[in-house]
Amino acid sequence: MVPPPAMWWIQIMRYLNGLLSKPFKVKICQKRARCHGPQGQLYMGPTIEEVERKANLAFEDPKLARKAALYVCHRYSGMSLKEIGAHFGIGESGISRNSSRFHLLLEKEHNAIEKLRQLKKVLNLSNA
Repeated sequence: MVPPPAMWWIQIMRYLNGLLSKPFKVKICQKRARCHGPQGQLYMGPTIEEVERKANLAFEDPKLARKAALYVCHRYSGMSLKEIGAHFGIGESGISRNSSRFHLLLEKEHNAIEKLRQLKKVLNLSNA
């Protein structure tokens, strides 16, 4: 059986989580949803607002913080490009392009790498 696309699965899990007293646990890894644990607890990955807020704390430069937030949302949130783009006010290809550019920036600036590691740790993406 082929697993459903991550966003469809996440929406179902969010709906079921609202109906149950004990939530399921879903872990997003590389844009795929996975259920873990017999007891469950729903883990959907960070929201865009949470990523933005914590990126602004980690990076002093607001432009760099926005780029880092976009990168983290693209890589680790499991959301579609359309959803991320709607929030940031850019198109789907713009998300991919900006994420690639930020990745290139990380290769040049070691300070940005350390700040990104701190951001991922604060967002509980340490295994990412």
